[in-house]
Amino acid sequence: PQRRAPQRRAPQRRAAVAQKRKSSKYTENESDVDEKEEEGAGATSHAASRASRRLKSMTRTSFADVASDIDEEYAEASDEAKGTKKRPASRMNRNALERGRNKRARRAKNEIKIADIERWPEIKKEAISEVAQCILDHMELLDEHEDFRYPVVETVPNVAEAYLRRIAEPMDFRTIREERLDEYESIVELQDDLRLVFNNCVVFNGRGVFAKRAKFLWEQVNDIFVGACRETNTRLPRSWKHPR
Repeated sequence: PQRRAPQRRAPQRRAAVAQKRKSSKYTENESDVDEKEEEGAGATSHAASRASRRLKSMTRTSFADVASDIDEEYAEASDEAKGTKKRPASRMNRNALERGRNKRARRAKNEIKIADIERWPEIKKEAISEVAQCILDHMELLDEHEDFRYPVVETVPNVAEAYLRRIAEPMDFRTIREERLDEYESIVELQDDLRLVFNNCVVFNGRGVFAKRAKFLWEQVNDIFVGACRETNTRLPRSWKHPR
């Protein structure tokens, strides 16, 4: 059989096929471009988001650092303006202790301490009340200004609060006579109470006129004791010698 010769396409048909192929190629290229643009836009958006977060973090950190620096500078300026920079707590404690020691030393230096006198000997128990009454009578006669006859908180109420803060155990002649006298088991207990009366005065008043009066009366106590024993016919032990 005879072979057929290939039929050639008409020029118009060839032009239509070529145009179709060309348009399909353009379409593929456009889609590729769109996909690449979308990928690029996504990457750009992600990078922009990360950059924004980093910028915000850096801004917050920088603002916090600046605020901290401002606070420190303001505190230093305030201390310098006042002239009192903060000192370590240990140094402040040492200074407070030193001031306390100096204050106590000055107070001890200014105080008049009553003298230590001979302790009274024991006497008969039945004679204690009579001898004690006689001693108090003589002490009140010597106390011309009545400084020690009544409680300080009654005679000078405006210093009552300060007095009670300083004096742990107040004592006076009236308290001895009304509350203590009938309870004595030894005449030495009266001597201790009288010492308390005059010592309280010295501790509270320091080197004042009241302290001098207390010191004077205390120095007469032994003479008054010996005189009271003679008046009541109370014998003293021979071993006890009254210091002159």
